[in-house]
Amino acid sequence: MKASVEELETLLELQTKVFAQRSVVLKAKELSSSPAIEEARAQLAEITGSLSAQRSRVEDVERDIKRLESDVELVEKRLQKDLERMNQSSNPKDIAGIEHEIASLNNRKSNLEDTELELMEQRDVAIAELDSLQEQRKSAEDALENTKSNITAELEGLRAENTALVASIEDLRAKLPSELVELFDKKIQRGAAVGRLTGSSCSACNMNLNSTAMAEISRVPADELATCSECSAMLVRA
Repeated sequence: MKASVEELETLLELQTKVFAQRSVVLKAKELSSSPAIEEARAQLAEITGSLSAQRSRVEDVERDIKRLESDVELVEKRLQKDLERMNQSSNPKDIAGIEHEIASLNNRKSNLEDTELELMEQRDVAIAELDSLQEQRKSAEDALENTKSNITAELEGLRAENTALVASIEDLRAKLPSELVELFDKKIQRGAAVGRLTGSSCSACNMNLNSTAMAEISRVPADELATCSECSAMLVRA
């Protein structure tokens, strides 16, 4: 088959474009199924779950505080009544009983107030953790959106690059004889279709050809197509 050096150089350039276009398509596929978005979503879901659980803990503590406040209020009312009873009584035995009850109520009130203080401290810690989780969720939401935006931007760039490569490939193919293009298309399906012969080395397979193979290539006229004996790639000879 006839093939000029210029045509073979064009084939070599075409091959470079084809490989580049394949790489772009592969990268676009990898980006489209990128685990980065799923990882970001999973992280957001985990934080959201922790946030919900923490919010429930805060609500539980606040409910316990309200219950204790109600209990303290009841004890204070009972203390007030006992004080009124004691002030109105002149019976030493009754007064002694009321004093004993007042002491018990004061002890009960003190215990309730101590527990309430502990719960308030727990609430402060729980609220701080809740605020931290809310900040983490906001960061996770931003990270997810940034990941989506970055991937979208990369895909748009790859689409533009692919469009340019496809146009360049078509331009190069149009410059070549159809039979040469057909041969190129067959060979490119298996690997490199074209290689540059430098000395005795074929760039398509990176193999050094033996003297017999080199002798056969040297016998091929300059305007005829020579191929590598190792990989069958079309050779661009110096």
